[in-house]
Amino acid sequence: MQKILNSLFFELTVKQWLFICLVISAAIGAGISYGNVYLFHIFLVLNVFYIGILKINHLKEKFSYVLDKKNKMNYFFVFSIVWFLLLLPFAESKYFAIRHLIFITQGFLLCLIVVENVRDFSRFRYLFKGLSVIYIIALVIGVLESLQILRWPISRISKYNHLFARENEIFEILSKTKYPEYVNSMPTGFHWNPNDYSTFVLLGLPFFLLCKNIYVSLIGLTTTVLLILAAGSKLAFLGVIVIIIVSSFILFKKYYKNILYLFFLVIFISTNGFTLLQGEFLKVNEMQGLVLPWMPLPTSPDKIVDDFDHLDSNSQGYRVMLIQEGIEMIKEDPLFGVGGGNSQYLLQKKGGVGFDKLTNIHNFWFELLIEGGIIYFLVFVFWCWILLKFLFKHHKNNNISEEKRYYISAFFLSSIGLLISGVASSSMIAFLPLYLFIGALVALYHIIKTDENIISL
Repeated sequence: MQKILNSLFFELTVKQWLFICLVISAAIGAGISYGNVYLFHIFLVLNVFYIGILKINHLKEKFSYVLDKKNKMNYFFVFSIVWFLLLLPFAESKYFAIRHLIFITQGFLLCLIVVENVRDFSRFRYLFKGLSVIYIIALVIGVLESLQILRWPISRISKYNHLFARENEIFEILSKTKYPEYVNSMPTGFHWNPNDYSTFVLLGLPFFLLCKNIYVSLIGLTTTVLLILAAGSKLAFLGVIVIIIVSSFILFKKYYKNILYLFFLVIFISTNGFTLLQGEFLKVNEMQGLVLPWMPLPTSPDKIVDDFDHLDSNSQGYRVMLIQEGIEMIKEDPLFGVGGGNSQYLLQKKGGVGFDKLTNIHNFWFELLIEGGIIYFLVFVFWCWILLKFLFKHHKNNNISEEKRYYISAFFLSSIGLLISGVASSSMIAFLPLYLFIGALVALYHIIKTDENIISL
């Protein structure tokens, strides 16, 4: 029996099992949690405990690899933690600053653990396959939620989330909207609210777009786009449009069938079924609003609703007000920012923004500028530029395998989409799939760089 079990589980070590569980729990995020304690937190503590205490003899080697001069991209993770730690004494609210520091420490620690464990391409391949399984499960759950067959219990619009020490808001949300069907059909999957779920779904779309199996590609593209539509995330939908534009310029010759299909699907939705479905589906009407300024299409004004962001109330008017508030915060200390988490505190102090008293900036990249200051933001932009430049350079490099180029191209498009969808969420500072994505991307960067160095020797 022992031999059979060993053959089934590839004789994985304790460290490998802990890492697998950490990755799975990070991909699920808030989906398995009780109050503010996630399954991820438990496995993060176990990983740190195992590496830092039980295997302390190996700790020096792991630090040497992670902080090696060849792996300079890892320095940003450490820099971020240190930067917000240094800003802590100057933050107006120490509570919000400490909470923010905990969020980024656990997130960037996850990045470093991924980089340390995924040192070669075979391990990266296993990581990707494992994440793909979780991603597909999340898609299936999203489809079932959209069809109102089930609802993941730990969701903002679940009737049962109070059983998991969460505030039950669904009845209040439904009482405020004229379109309960719209709300009830919004998928959230493992990720609490529709905007976070849409961001998660969008990260995987390019991997379907560049898939060689045309049937898998078309099914995946259809599912992801329709889930983003069902979630009502206009910015994620805009992210899809940007991915189409970028891929058409750099990858059209090789993937023209997939790109044309995605283009057709988006145009079909954006034009309300080429105006044939006018007024039939509320969420399709909403997405049509994205293209109305550029396409003189007939509309049904009585059936077009401008703002369906009921769950976050982050309409364009609110976003403008939040940006204005953010600019005022930047003026207070442009170089070093207001401190981690303190944009939310300062908005709370003013009583919030708009009728719904919003206290989050609702633009993650702008939030980094406000809280970390211009110095931190410029370091972040430079770090992102290095990664994007590397991915763009290598997506057409014939000296590396086709499989590696697939991952490089898909990560490049996912990163582009993330720049757009990152504006949709109220904040992504605690969004674990973001850190998992960054960790996997940096691990791939190191692997490709190492391979290049070996070849050049």
